[in-house]
Amino acid sequence: MAPCELALVFLFSALCCTTMAQQVSANGPQGGSVTISCSYQAYYRNREKYFCQDPCTSEDDVLIKTTSQESLASRGRFSVFDYTSYRVLFVTIADLQLSDSGTYYCGISLLWSTDFFIEVQLTVNKVPAITVSQLLHEEMSTRVTSAPAELTSMQAGSTVQENGRATEEDLSVTTWQSEAEGVEFTTAVIRTAVGLLCVFFLAVTVLVSEVIARCRRLT
Repeated sequence: MAPCELALVFLFSALCCTTMAQQVSANGPQGGSVTISCSYQAYYRNREKYFCQDPCTSEDDVLIKTTSQESLASRGRFSVFDYTSYRVLFVTIADLQLSDSGTYYCGISLLWSTDFFIEVQLTVNKVPAITVSQLLHEEMSTRVTSAPAELTSMQAGSTVQENGRATEEDLSVTTWQSEAEGVEFTTAVIRTAVGLLCVFFLAVTVLVSEVIARCRRLT
């Protein structure tokens, strides 16, 4: 085979064969979102780019395409941003489902050969479902944990109330004692006064009797 023919064969093979540069792995939680980054060479900067699902052999497999450089494009749960300044294609998938796990491709459209592809392996992690019984169990556990603190607070409040009542009772007893002492003092004063009056009247009576007796003797 002539060198020119050999060169043409190699050129034709390069144009017809699918080009695969690298593989990218991505993980995301069920119900969440994931952003996939696909890097490319500078000479692909101005080419149209897209994101497709395996086998990516027709337009039906294409999920979203770029519309312009460094501009966000959205379609359903998918969005794409071609950051040409850093030669990175960002693809975001929202509201991930377990069925989204699988093989995808970041594709770059080429004029004279088969498109350039970067394989993406996406894994969606299942999020454990929380049942009503689990929620109730957690709520009960929280209440049981907080119960001793609340009980301590109630006991402290009860102690304060009891101390308050004891203080009021002590004040009442003290007041009653003061009043009783006042009454006893008043009674003692009255008794003393009455005694003094009795003594005074007795002395006056004796004096009058002596005066009368002397008057009788003189007469």
